[in-house]
Amino acid sequence: MDRCKRCILPKSYPGLTFDKSGICNKCRTYERRWSNYNPKKAEEYARNMFADARSKNNEYDCIIGLSGGKDSSYMVYLCTQKYKLKPLVYTYDNHFMSAESLSNIKKLTTALNVKHIFVKHDWELMKRLYRRFVLTTGDFCSPCNTGMVSWPYKAAKEYNIHLIISGYSPRTDMGGDINFWFNCEEYFENVTRGYFSKDEIKDFLHNKTLTRALGHLTGTLKHINLPAYVEWDEQKMVRLLEKEFDWEIIPEHYDCMGAKLKEYLHIKEVGFSERALKYSVLIRGGFMGREEALSKIEAFERDVIEDNSGFLNKVIQMLDFSEEELAVAITKRQRPYMPKFASLVTNDTLMKTLYFRH
Repeated sequence: MDRCKRCILPKSYPGLTFDKSGICNKCRTYERRWSNYNPKKAEEYARNMFADARSKNNEYDCIIGLSGGKDSSYMVYLCTQKYKLKPLVYTYDNHFMSAESLSNIKKLTTALNVKHIFVKHDWELMKRLYRRFVLTTGDFCSPCNTGMVSWPYKAAKEYNIHLIISGYSPRTDMGGDINFWFNCEEYFENVTRGYFSKDEIKDFLHNKTLTRALGHLTGTLKHINLPAYVEWDEQKMVRLLEKEFDWEIIPEHYDCMGAKLKEYLHIKEVGFSERALKYSVLIRGGFMGREEALSKIEAFERDVIEDNSGFLNKVIQMLDFSEEELAVAITKRQRPYMPKFASLVTNDTLMKTLYFRH
């Protein structure tokens, strides 16, 4: 497979180009964005936002999502122990949570004594949504992602909270790219229109793009990605969580058993997994060597196809997919259902007034 000379993205990645040195455009973009990053100034910016949240003297200073994986677990630890925030912590149960993630959630929330809520939609509704998205767009994750991101906007109104904190790290994780994967409430509406009633999907639509943009522009409801402002060394994070909370290591995104189906569809559709994007970002940030990444991605993608864990087969059975249906799903794409503004309004655009401008 022809890959970037710096990271491991393959030539088949949609929209990927190489310069004369064989370096891909994703690597060059990463260089431009983070070459002048000043962690001290970035954290100071975050501290000011946290001080503003605390000054409101509400029952909760912020809302934080907790999946039981390393990023969200460390985020809850950091916000409570270092930044002294009083968070309302929630877990979106998509019906595919692993036993390890549930165990980690219980250990962490008990030890830190935080208010924790499980959010869960009816299984029959979720099953229909998963099947609709997979068979129509080849996309498995949007029902969960839309529900997960929508709920805190509803809760923010109910509890008078003005800050939502997420754990996506633009320096160590894959970013949004409509050439590979896309999600927003308007896309969700386009896929579900005519197949689900307004009452069935109303709780997935509290975070519509215009609502979110107005919240950021007016400052009434801020939504930040904490790792954009603070040190985010994944190895250090895992060591701390293991030591402090007897936290169990979960492979990347395997706090959700459904991740196997997502990766299977990616490999069959475009010839590589989403994990390849993750490893590529770690290489760019100096957190992983290229040879290590190549070795790991080969083993990982082989494991997905062979389904050594049995997760893939279990999820397929839960959703009643036949071999014929999966074969059809592999040919489907999201683009016909994307809203017209998809290429213009990205997550970065909506949050640009909050990012530390380095």
